[in-house]
Amino acid sequence: METNTPGMSQAAADVAYNPLHAMQYASPTTGQSVPFTNDSRDRTLWLTPAGTIAALTVPFPTSASSRPGRTVTIGTSKSITILSLTGPISILNAITTMVAGDAFTFREMTSDVWAKI
Repeated sequence: METNTPGMSQAAADVAYNPLHAMQYASPTTGQSVPFTNDSRDRTLWLTPAGTIAALTVPFPTSASSRPGRTVTIGTSKSITILSLTGPISILNAITTMVAGDAFTFREMTSDVWAKI
């Protein structure tokens, strides 16, 4: 949830609002990589590209910040034709494309193993 807290950065406001979850926002273009922030918090990555994206890479958090049970969610306002989910990980039931309005959540089952839920 985006907060409006005078004198506080968005990152600090996120922690103050919920220390276990944070929102990330990006407006990527084709061919870019938009990583999740590598920490142990649950994350929601909301993508707002200007139009349909032909290809996008989303690196997942690494085992250095592992917390089994945490979740990451990817949502988009526009279609992504080819989505590559990467990192030093195994993703069960990975997605490879998204249409406008899609949102998918993945849970960390063990260090470096994620499953779509």
